[in-house]
Amino acid sequence: MIGRLDAPLRRTRYASSLISVISVLAFGCGPAPAPASQAPLAPPVASAAPTSAAPSALPSVSVAPPSAPPPVLTALEPHFAPSADLNLEFEFPVLGQLIPSAKAAKYKIHLQLDGQPKGKRYRVALRLDDNQPHVVDPKSPIELGKLLDADMELTAGEHVLFGIVLDEAGEPWMSKPEWSRGPSAIVRFGIDSREVTAGPLVRVLSPRGTFNGDASVKDARMLFSVYPPLGRGPAAAARIVVSGEHGEKLEQLVKDARPFAISGLQNGDYRFEVQLLGSDGKPLDTRGAVDSQTITVNLDAPK
Repeated sequence: MIGRLDAPLRRTRYASSLISVISVLAFGCGPAPAPASQAPLAPPVASAAPTSAAPSALPSVSVAPPSAPPPVLTALEPHFAPSADLNLEFEFPVLGQLIPSAKAAKYKIHLQLDGQPKGKRYRVALRLDDNQPHVVDPKSPIELGKLLDADMELTAGEHVLFGIVLDEAGEPWMSKPEWSRGPSAIVRFGIDSREVTAGPLVRVLSPRGTFNGDASVKDARMLFSVYPPLGRGPAAAARIVVSGEHGEKLEQLVKDARPFAISGLQNGDYRFEVQLLGSDGKPLDTRGAVDSQTITVNLDAPK
């Protein structure tokens, strides 16, 4: 089974045995070890969104030794938001805001979510820098320090917050290319500094965590979010790179941030990386133009 973003999380950097969340649009902090069958975010329903608003993914190119075939990514339909009215913004902090280091951990983040359908209660996945995503109620302020992983701290300099709206099943919404607003947002601010950079941002939301038992990988999904959407800013396309510890590797170019079903996972660690590309096909070198998650697969674990 694949879990949701609000399941327990683990730190990305422990690649040999832990998760490497989007961002996503989602879009945890000091997490406990992941349950045996956890992988965040519910699987997208392939027939739940229109097919004409986003182009199909380009063919993939894979390189692997015969003994270690790479995983397979199968493109699914985009999970578009119910309307262009669904819009997420950061009220605080604002772009370029200076937050004193003495007050940074207790500084409260305020979100503004508009266009939520009547009777629905969407949540937002927040991700601070390279920490794991944290699912929050958009109506309630959250302290900046609560978005940190257990071994991380708020240092002086630039920081970036990413947020993406999740549906009631925990799946991140996407905006259509023609929409001028949408269900994801970013803000760059500084601690003891007002200097911030500019540029698009990519966040890998799933897969994350440890997959124990063969049943745990059946619904594995790759989900990522780009802000602004591909084609609406400097990022014209993205390159997905999946690499395994046995030398297996898959590369795939995409023109939108649609979800992918993952199959063919074997025992070991896998790194799922997304690189943003400019109109010339070259990787962008701005901060936030590359993101990744690392998972551990143990098919022989007790069910």
